[in-house]
Amino acid sequence: MDTIKLTRKDFDASLRYIRNGGILDAEGSVEIEANLGYVSFQKITSKGHIVAHAGTGIEAGEGIEAGSGIEAGWGIEEMEVRCGKKEGGEVVHGKLIETGLPKDVASLSGKKVTVTVGDKTYTATID
Repeated sequence: MDTIKLTRKDFDASLRYIRNGGILDAEGSVEIEANLGYVSFQKITSKGHIVAHAGTGIEAGEGIEAGSGIEAGWGIEEMEVRCGKKEGGEVVHGKLIETGLPKDVASLSGKKVTVTVGDKTYTATID
């Protein structure tokens, strides 16, 4: 099983994962370098393990899952693993904090809108 090794260059200035819309779906394991602070993902899943080395914590808005376990901040007394919802795997080191998933946002997609400009009326369907 291959291991993806993430370094500072894989995150933007706010430490958000920069690839694939912030989503990491690994077939193998994931290791995140030490001393980055909290790094964030939209969602992170791994068929292997997820390890954030000392001084690095993980936040994932839509969930975090690892088939073989999750370790965050090894060697730090109170490192937190934050995610919207833990979907599987085990947090082996660090304190799990589930923040909850965002509520559904109302959408105007598919709605018809009519606008009148002067004596002309226009109708459009919102994508």
